[in-house]
Amino acid sequence: MRNQKNLNLKRKNSLNNGFAFSHVTHATSTQAPNHGLGTPSLSLDFNSFEKADLSRQHIELEKFQNKTNLKGNVDFVFSQVWKFVISPINLTLSFAQIHKNKGSTTPGVDGLNVDGIGIQYLQELRNDLVANKYEHAMIKRVFIPKPNSTKKRPLGIPTFRDRIVQCAVKNVLESIFEPRFKHLEKEHNKSCRNYGFRPGVRPQEAILSLRTAIPNHTNVIELDIEGAFNNLSHKKILSEISLRINDKRLMALIQQMLKAKIMFRGKKETPYVGTPQGSILSPLLWNIGFESFDNFIRTDLQEYLNTINKNEKRLKPATFNPEYGAIGNRRRRRKYKIKKITNEEMTPKKLVSLEKAEKEFKELSATMRKTRSTLRRTESKIKAFRYADDVLILHEGPDHELYEIKDRIFRFLKSLGLTASTEKTSIHKLTDKLNITKFIGFQLLKRDEHQVTAVNRQQKNGEVFRFKRRSTPGTLVQPDMTRILTRLESKGLCYTSSKGRSYFPKHSNVLALKSEFEIVTWYRQVLQGLLGYYTPVSTTRSFLYRISYILRFSCAKTIALKRRCSIKKVFDRNTRNLNVNVTKMITNVQTNETNSKVYYVSLPDAKTSIDLAEKNWFEGQSSDLDPFKIYVNLRTVLKLTNECTRCGAIDSPNNPLELHHKNAYNTIKSSGFEKFVISLNRKVIPLCRHCHLKATNGKLNDIKFSDLQSPDNL
Repeated sequence: MRNQKNLNLKRKNSLNNGFAFSHVTHATSTQAPNHGLGTPSLSLDFNSFEKADLSRQHIELEKFQNKTNLKGNVDFVFSQVWKFVISPINLTLSFAQIHKNKGSTTPGVDGLNVDGIGIQYLQELRNDLVANKYEHAMIKRVFIPKPNSTKKRPLGIPTFRDRIVQCAVKNVLESIFEPRFKHLEKEHNKSCRNYGFRPGVRPQEAILSLRTAIPNHTNVIELDIEGAFNNLSHKKILSEISLRINDKRLMALIQQMLKAKIMFRGKKETPYVGTPQGSILSPLLWNIGFESFDNFIRTDLQEYLNTINKNEKRLKPATFNPEYGAIGNRRRRRKYKIKKITNEEMTPKKLVSLEKAEKEFKELSATMRKTRSTLRRTESKIKAFRYADDVLILHEGPDHELYEIKDRIFRFLKSLGLTASTEKTSIHKLTDKLNITKFIGFQLLKRDEHQVTAVNRQQKNGEVFRFKRRSTPGTLVQPDMTRILTRLESKGLCYTSSKGRSYFPKHSNVLALKSEFEIVTWYRQVLQGLLGYYTPVSTTRSFLYRISYILRFSCAKTIALKRRCSIKKVFDRNTRNLNVNVTKMITNVQTNETNSKVYYVSLPDAKTSIDLAEKNWFEGQSSDLDPFKIYVNLRTVLKLTNECTRCGAIDSPNNPLELHHKNAYNTIKSSGFEKFVISLNRKVIPLCRHCHLKATNGKLNDIKFSDLQSPDNL
């Protein structure tokens, strides 16, 4: 036992910063490598949850992943993928991926959550899948408010057991379909690309692509699909999956998930269409089922426009604009006249002529900057951007083509069982300031004039020559302030005054009940979240400063309400950054020494917050990810197979090992066993069932570090 503890201690120290399963090295010999997972076995056991077998199973998963990447560019059908869905390593990885999610403590219809999951639980789940005894439980339906709307969105909450299975299926489906998605986008020159719920793709990347594409287009179609997720045909989803997968057991499991009954207010209903929102698998199933729409844009609509371009002979190269040349000739003549008069002896008559020539030169220069040097190409083209069910289609060409394109799209959506809203679907110019294009929380406006910038260039003689340079019209990108301010107003952080001043900061009566430390922490999290999303791709910062202003003064007013004082006194005492601290007595569980620790929190100024958000975004550029190469903390996986931390009991059928889980902890307010867990800086602790029941019932509130029989498992 002591040798095993030493081994666990070494493993913990070497893997303290987490472990990426993608970093498992392939062995050239027949014997599996150790990789710190225990003594390897000579044969691969796809039924075992032993540490060595998990390592070898993952090597097989990586081989499968490499095969899917190679087959992304061909119409290849995968078979016998069921073994990867139910493999112990996939189920273990699925648990590791979702157990720390915010919703992991939200129970389904069975009332159970992540707390208490152990290796025996996963083994029983796998046995049910193998024996065809697994049945997807009912989905609990709740309704959440829609932003900027009085309507509510239905949300489905599956049981945690079903979430593990959904995640395992998602890992396999994503590894097969994601390479195919990338190949089709690349093959069609990204004429239609989906940015929603894709591994390694962030929503800001869609806005960056739009910023580049908008200057080359004139019109836009903002497509609105009514109840997209809830109305997509099950038959369409399954038929799209069957094009790449030939496995009856997997198809039957997916169909069972789609047909899972929904429980709402004691009533059961069976869905015949749609994928329930809130499911882990739902976004991927939507992307698979709606991929035919992307292909429709890439092929049918592109072929329609190509036929028009060919019949009307629009495929002509850009030609020089004669109007631009005429203005340039007149400008050069005025410039020569100014130079000639300047070199001659000045008279009153010549002075008047010089002033007139300089004025005309400036006017011609301004007109020249606003005039295109080449005639615009008349070729019709489209480019589509999609984020899940939000679709934006850019168009260049005659306006009458837009309505034919819209009608074709509406007819195709009907074939999928979907309906596009004629009222909410908008067609307008990209330069229309009264009808600004909106997409995933951003406003985009094409500048209708050329950008003029002043340039300083140093000549050989040392003199600085200053001139103006014209650039093509760019794209103005800024947050959708109507949406943001409405959300802040619904949270009670701002209001519209009786004097007509819109969205003026106000105190929060709800937050005033909390401590000052918690108040500032909450506002800081909201500010960092908003700026972290909008800052990286916004072309103007004025709206970002306004968001920071509203949150800062709302926070100050909330603290002032709590203290019963003025805002000025709050800023005088806590500075402009609202610095707040709290002192807490902390006891070291290993040495039993008690010392005071001061926690600090503040609300940084707007410029610092914006610069930090931009820096974090560029430093955190996401690379291509795949489901079996997700960075997970190896401690979590190993804890499933270690002994009980408190009593040292080994996992057994009568006393199985379970994970005591705490999704989020508050270092300021805690007591009993939870306080002890926080002092260990852990959210997951392996306990046997007997110890776990004692901890849940409050019988381990006086536990000390010296009472732990296997502290190395932490």
